[in-house]
Amino acid sequence: MGLELYDAEALLRSLVVRGAARSSGLGTALVAHAENYARLHGVHSLYLLTTTAEAFFARRGYHRIDRTVAPAVIRST
Repeated sequence: MGLELYDAEALLRSLVVRGAARSSGLGTALVAHAENYARLHGVHSLYLLTTTAEAFFARRGYHRIDRTVAPAVIRST
């Protein structure tokens, strides 16, 4: 898992769960860990870029935004 912290914003850069381990709760646990870590470090908004896991993150309360409305620090990554 890769998490880039930028003051009050963070980018969840990568999160991978092997196919055989999917639907085991491991992905949810990894996201919860990243969210807790970010929160402990003062992050108020967590962003991610995905082309394959949109439904997974939507089930966890994430929603799609246009990249142009993300903070500049996130857009520049």
